[in-house]
Amino acid sequence: MLNGLLNLFSANTDVTSPIVNEHSFTKGFNGELQADSAVAFENDKIVLAIEYDFEEAPNHVEFDLSSQSINIVQATGDVATLARINIPLEEKELIDRTNKIVLVTGAGEDKLLQVLSLKKTGVLAARATA
Repeated sequence: MLNGLLNLFSANTDVTSPIVNEHSFTKGFNGELQADSAVAFENDKIVLAIEYDFEEAPNHVEFDLSSQSINIVQATGDVATLARINIPLEEKELIDRTNKIVLVTGAGEDKLLQVLSLKKTGVLAARATA
């Protein structure tokens, strides 16, 4: 499955995938999200999976490299902070040089897969912009 997700970064992505209508979302989740989640790092790609059905479309993902926290910023500006995830220290440099992330969300059998912008805050990100 991870290889299929990683193919999203190639130039030949499938443009026939269904597009989520942003107007179908009604409200965001704001605060600490108590959901099962996992992050995978492979071949300069990052995949984040969250067992949660967001009612508001995730807009981008933020990694705070100082606190090792992950935030899902939704279209309304609401921010869901993952409460149960650890970022391996050896992956911080990969996070700092990557600009996209594959986000897979959904609590049931149906999953939503998105390639989103990855924004960084914290120590390494501050050095990169200096």
